[in-house]
Amino acid sequence: MKHAAKALIPIIAVVLCCAWTAGAENADLYERVEVTLTNDTTFSNPFTDTELRLTVTAPGGRELGSDFTWYGFHDGDGSGGQTGNVWKYRMLFDTPGTWQVQAGFYEPGTSTPNGPSQNYTYNVSSASPSGRHGHIYTDPGNSRRLRHADGTPWIPFAVHSSMLLDRDYNSARTWIDEHKVRGADALAVRFHTETHQALNEPGYWHHLDTNGNRVTSWSGGKWSNNDGNFDFNRFDLASWRHNEDAIEYAHSQDVKLSVWFGVSGLNKQYWSYGPVDHPDNFHLGPQQELFVRYFLARWATYDNWWHWTVDSEYEEGGSGALD
Repeated sequence: MKHAAKALIPIIAVVLCCAWTAGAENADLYERVEVTLTNDTTFSNPFTDTELRLTVTAPGGRELGSDFTWYGFHDGDGSGGQTGNVWKYRMLFDTPGTWQVQAGFYEPGTSTPNGPSQNYTYNVSSASPSGRHGHIYTDPGNSRRLRHADGTPWIPFAVHSSMLLDRDYNSARTWIDEHKVRGADALAVRFHTETHQALNEPGYWHHLDTNGNRVTSWSGGKWSNNDGNFDFNRFDLASWRHNEDAIEYAHSQDVKLSVWFGVSGLNKQYWSYGPVDHPDNFHLGPQQELFVRYFLARWATYDNWWHWTVDSEYEEGGSGALD
């Protein structure tokens, strides 16, 4: 697959008191880098009991700031399996120069470590991979136009593709290919799992039960919230991995995506992708914030997004939509 992310795989299993330093790596401008780390600490819930927190120092003069906090994400066994000791972080370098990353595991919201730490250095060149121009932004000179980070203008020819991400992989690839042939280079998608019911494609309309099993049917029906076994505290990693296949393929074909999420927790079609504050919570609660952070940590470094929205779909049978 062209333009695939460079995989750097330093495996960390060290005592908590020590911060190890990896050798400097070379990277290109607008290159997406993925690093895999392991944490052998036993957690009741690895999605909520720890966070892989990054303290990043970028070159001076970076438009979005030279110092910021970023996050990694728990990825089960690293290959789509739900259980494991693998975490990853992804970064995309948007400014040439030297980048420093301090990566460590901490109790969420605190400075208390509960896993190993390691330091990384990246020497980022001013050259970018062929055809890569960085993320899409509003043109500062014309708010009705879009451009890449390097200034390259982009005008989308968009097609609504609501269920693309959770389609069968071959179906998703065919949809991307056929629309690209017709000149469509921007697809508007939703991240939820209705395909199983709407198109009779089994396997991707699912959620995690509290016993850890993946379930492809809902005992209460599509619009009912009475499935008491639903696990509201973990991400279904197979779902994220499956959706990522379509994102990766679109990226390889230079097709951009606009993604839309519903996170109020009242509409069951959105439950499969991860924790929500449930039931009947119309506010942006801690579980929904966890979802937003997980999404950004996992997918924000793909530079083929042209827009995303995190919101509620509509009033969903309650007194008001998500704040």
